[in-house]
Amino acid sequence: MFKSIAIQPAATTTYQLLTVTDGLGCTFTPSGPTSDVTFTVGETEASFTVAQLESCSPFTAEFTYNEVAGTVYKWNWADGTTDSIMALVSTPNKVITHTFTNTSPTRKLSPKVSLETSLPAPFPGCTKTKLQTLTVYPTIITNVFPDKTDMCSGETVKFTNQSFGVSTHRWFYR
Repeated sequence: MFKSIAIQPAATTTYQLLTVTDGLGCTFTPSGPTSDVTFTVGETEASFTVAQLESCSPFTAEFTYNEVAGTVYKWNWADGTTDSIMALVSTPNKVITHTFTNTSPTRKLSPKVSLETSLPAPFPGCTKTKLQTLTVYPTIITNVFPDKTDMCSGETVKFTNQSFGVSTHRWFYR
């Protein structure tokens, strides 16, 4: 009858088989390469920070992360584009930028940016993912029209404001 023992090492660990006792009480002390078993644990981290979580369109966001050699980084910008990077060297506080454009004149855009990190062979399946939602406000479209551009001295000019994406209006005249 075989017995299984489940382990879950968090880091690369070597286990040594010291003695074996059978059902009759006989012991055996193994030696050589079969007495040591090393489990190599792959570790990746999908963490990043964003310098600014919200802005008006076009919004160039800066993402900072620690790039580790041998790790694949896949950024999904939630606008139909991605960037994949295979890190050849470790670079702390690496910065990547992406520009988000909100084409709506009235609604905010909330892209959910994701970073997926993965390790190549011999660690297929070692992946981690982090999501971060940004807010991209509409581009302000200014549409201010005078009712006339030619007039006599002392006449009044009426301005009509048909701007989009504006929450407050302040008028300055020179």
